[in-house]
Amino acid sequence: MADLRTTGRQAFERIRTGAWSTGQCGIAAGGAWAFSLHVLDHPRPFFASVAAVVALGLRAGQRLRRTAELAVGVAIGVALVGLIGSGAWQIGAVVSVALLLSVAVGGSGLVVTQAGLQAVFVVALPRTPNSGFHRWQDALVGGAAALLVAAALPSGPWREARRLRV
Repeated sequence: MADLRTTGRQAFERIRTGAWSTGQCGIAAGGAWAFSLHVLDHPRPFFASVAAVVALGLRAGQRLRRTAELAVGVAIGVALVGLIGSGAWQIGAVVSVALLLSVAVGGSGLVVTQAGLQAVFVVALPRTPNSGFHRWQDALVGGAAALLVAAALPSGPWREARRLRV
């Protein structure tokens, strides 16, 4: 029974610690989807939400810089698929380019992995008329939403208050 209480307390602490970041991701993903759906009139703005979540899912320092890098990376990937199409070799090519660009800008292992996964989504998801341009716009909207949330809602709003209280 004591182990269950300890596990419960640990789970609660992890939830408390991660609640702010997950809330930020939710706000950015929902806002990006709504903007692309209602303002840009895109029927399924998948990449708007994906770009926002991927960009804000970063925990380490330099959050605004990493958010901007990922947003630009997703937009470049979407544009590249518009040029070369989709298929097996295209997935390989786009994943390779995404990984190399992520490494070139100094991305961490997580950033590099996410760039590769996003490249797969960009190439593999079915295309519809105008989907290339819509996906590119949605990637930019998602990145912009992530930047807005990251700038407006700092990653640890209570950390500074706790530090000053001591």
